[in-house]
Amino acid sequence: MYFKGKTVFFDVPPVITGSAGVVGKKEGEGPLRNEFDAVFEDTTMGQESFELA
Repeated sequence: MYFKGKTVFFDVPPVITGSAGVVGKKEGEGPLRNEFDAVFEDTTMGQESFELA
C-alpha cells in the first residue's frame, strides 16, 4: 500500500466478498420487505441514538 497525495493505492486491490441489506422497522413494512437480509425492530439497537448503533 502506498499514498500519492490523499489517494491510497493498494498493491493487491481490495475485493468485496459479501454484502447484506439491513433495514429498520419502517422499511421492513414496505413493498421490498422480502428483499432485505435483516429487519430490526429497534433501530437504535440498544444504543442512545441510531448514529451510535
